[in-house]
This record gives sequence, structure tokens and C-alpha cells, in this order.
Amino acid sequence: MARRLDWRWIGGGIAAELGLLALGPGGGYATLTAGPAQQGAILVQAQKWGAIFGVPADWILAIAKVESGWRPGAKNLTSAGDVKRGGAWGSMQVTLSTATGLAPSLRAHSNAQVRAAAASWDGTGPGLLDVSLGVLFGTALLGKLKAEFNEFGLVAAAYNRGAGGVRKMLAANKDPRGVAYAVKAEAAREAIA
Repeated sequence: MARRLDWRWIGGGIAAELGLLALGPGGGYATLTAGPAQQGAILVQAQKWGAIFGVPADWILAIAKVESGWRPGAKNLTSAGDVKRGGAWGSMQVTLSTATGLAPSLRAHSNAQVRAAAASWDGTGPGLLDVSLGVLFGTALLGKLKAEFNEFGLVAAAYNRGAGGVRKMLAANKDPRGVAYAVKAEAAREAIA
């Protein structure tokens, strides 16, 4: 059964509960820049790219909420890990190294919209501040993680810690869904659904 996305809750308690600053990769806080949240624009892109990559729109929106507070202009150039990977950019906080790794397969994708959008990316971090491109790359990554882990809590943890980090936790009989990032992402997803 498809979930109906309802944005009425945004002005309410969930914004305060989840906070104005989003947890960035590695648990650090992302620097939120470039104006107001644009959840409507992100929703349009989440529906478009989510349908292609098999990722529910509420999953994409929850990750974007936690990563950037729905701010396409968010940049995280403060944590050492992010700087090493070229910074984290846009509403989905995709690192430049992740986008660079995904770009060849997206440019060769079977879907013409994906190919065209990926071909338009200039290969820079600031290029990921474009709402459509940022959500495309973030959704492509979520699609890969969903194919491996299938469950939102595990996918969210892998989006934050990497698939290898989640595999290690599972091998050590630890539940990745209990990490702060995954808990925050699940709360965001439940509020959206």
C-alpha cells in the first residue's frame, strides 16, 4: 500500500524534535546554508527518482530531512572525513567521492532521464547543490543500499556509516538500526508517512 505524503506536520513538533541542524555523515552537524527548506521541490524529485530506482519517496524525504533539514544548499565541509571525500553537498549530503563513483553508472543507466541528468553534472561538489542532481545521486545510492539491506533502518544506517560499516555491525551481532542517525531517520520517516 502506497503511503500518502502529508506536509502539514512540518510546522509542528517534529521540526523541533528533529532539530534545525541535521546530523551529517560521521555524526557531525552539517552547515546549513542557502536559504529555506525546500521540501516541496525535494518531494517532486523524490517521486521522480524514487520511481526509477525503486526507493519509496518517504525514505528519500526522511534522509533529506536528517541530512540537511530539506535545504538543497547545505554544505558540510567541516568534518575531516567529509573534507577528505570532497565535502558533503546538497539536500542529500552526497559526498563528492560518492557522486564521482556513482556518475559512470548513472551516465550509462538504461533510463534516458537518468543519463541526461547525470551527464549534466559538472563533477564538482557545488554542482550537487542542484535539487534534481543532489536527489538523483542520493536516491541512486539509496537504491543500491535498498537492494542489499531492503529495510529502511538498515538502509539509513548504511547511508550514514557506509554499507561496510553496517555489514561489520551485523557480523558482530550489533543492530545498526539503534545508532542515533538511524533512529532520527526512522522518526522522520514515520512523521512523513
